[in-house]
Amino acid sequence: MNMLDCLRPLSLTSAGMMRPRELAFLFLLVATLSGCWLERPETSYATMAEAKERGAIARGWIPDWIPASATNMREIHDMDTNESMLAFDIPASASWSLPADCRTVAFSDIGPPGFSRSWWPTAEEQESSYDFQRCAGDDPHAPMLQWVGRHKSGNRGLHWYAYPRQ
Repeated sequence: MNMLDCLRPLSLTSAGMMRPRELAFLFLLVATLSGCWLERPETSYATMAEAKERGAIARGWIPDWIPASATNMREIHDMDTNESMLAFDIPASASWSLPADCRTVAFSDIGPPGFSRSWWPTAEEQESSYDFQRCAGDDPHAPMLQWVGRHKSGNRGLHWYAYPRQ
């Protein structure tokens, strides 16, 4: 069976039912795809106000200390591991107060996000164009940390929850 066989219409038995093999394939395909979408939802918000209105802050996927002037927000999170990733634009003049426990770290010390997305800057861009902070996570019993990056131009922000490098 080659990949194009998957694209042909599903054939039916003489009784008008799908064949068991095709039904099993269809079930596995739907279960796999829905699992990916349900376990790792990805969302966009035009503004921080929209993110708040839609409950992203209350559910903990976006911290409430992200500047109110943030726009063009892209967020993904994993429902099982609680890892998340957020990128957003902010005016270069925006005031941005990080939590008091945040500390400046080198790029080589950050815990990388658990996702790969086209809207996230490459490692090379992060290393050359961003300044980073490590902040304590929300759960004192979990090793997960918050990481924050701000573009050196001041107009792009990153936030993610990830585990420290081992």
